[in-house]
Amino acid sequence: MTLYQPFLDAAIALLQNRLNLQPYPIPEGFESKSAIVGKGKHQDQVLTTSYGYQAPKLRQIRAAHVQGGQALQVLNFVIFPHLDYDLPFFGADLVTLPGGHLIALDMQPLFRDDPTYQAKYTQPILPILNLISLTYPGAATFLKKHVPFSRLHFSGLALSKPR
Repeated sequence: MTLYQPFLDAAIALLQNRLNLQPYPIPEGFESKSAIVGKGKHQDQVLTTSYGYQAPKLRQIRAAHVQGGQALQVLNFVIFPHLDYDLPFFGADLVTLPGGHLIALDMQPLFRDDPTYQAKYTQPILPILNLISLTYPGAATFLKKHVPFSRLHFSGLALSKPR
């Protein structure tokens, strides 16, 4: 089992328990792909698997899991609501490289320039962003407007402050 498999399994199980999930088509040949990367003693097999679901209010729930041994572990998880609903997109990226772990959580608003929409979705999460910035002083690097990005050092599942 890889580092992020338990997160993927838990997310899918939670969604299956709470939503009427139906399969969302993954293009043929992309359900699972494997490749040998690197050279010499750094050569390793990388396996990418994709999962797709949909629900009555969610037009696409997609996960991509990259298993590349000690060199690379990635879980990308996104949820796109149907456009009829006033909801933001959600994304989570868990990435492990030889130098550490990267975690990005993303709530992408549908209407970025609408002040009413921003007041409804962005303003309520600003205290969380501020807390992250205080707890992890370099975490306030924003990849997009109001998207926290942090590099965390941890052993197993016990988080600690960055060094």
